[in-house]
Amino acid sequence: MNRLPLQKKDWVLTEGSLDRLLARLDPDRERAGEVYENLRRVLISFFEWRGCVFPEDQADETLNRVARKIEEGEQIQDFRGYCYGVARRLWLEVAQEQGKELKRRVAPEELSVASAPVEENPEKEARLACFERCLHRLPAESRALIVQYYQSEKRGKIDNRAGMAKQLGVSLNSLRVRAYRIRAQLDECISRCLRQAPAGV
Repeated sequence: MNRLPLQKKDWVLTEGSLDRLLARLDPDRERAGEVYENLRRVLISFFEWRGCVFPEDQADETLNRVARKIEEGEQIQDFRGYCYGVARRLWLEVAQEQGKELKRRVAPEELSVASAPVEENPEKEARLACFERCLHRLPAESRALIVQYYQSEKRGKIDNRAGMAKQLGVSLNSLRVRAYRIRAQLDECISRCLRQAPAGV
């Protein structure tokens, strides 16, 4: 399986294009690096929750495409919103590619089910849109914590949370309480957003 749909032919991320991307994130280089890593984590989660096979690669590809647009002179007003838009388009490309790969791998008698076109679920998309909006509204520290808290699976999740607790200088129980409070705040915001969303969005 191709790990990613290819970017614009012959374009590669250079040190210069990366510098321009970081400068767009924050004038301070160190702070820009932190913003970049936080945005990358959010994008990884974006692709994970949509069932993409290589979420880290797709997060990097999203940021590379944004860097290319900046290099080409694109004027970006809402930077985070622009990144989400690029990520959504890439997700549709990836979903289509994964569907094609599934067609090649399954037995012929299974194709009637496996070949069904990828369709967007309006209700699911509305929830995801609200999630992204509400996540962005969290304070940066809370946003980084909740994204990192839900990374990894099984044993990796346990090790990840133990490492977070050690880094923050708190007990695992205190970390769970913090994550629970942020999650409750996020859930409340999502519910409020969904009530306000137009039908079918």
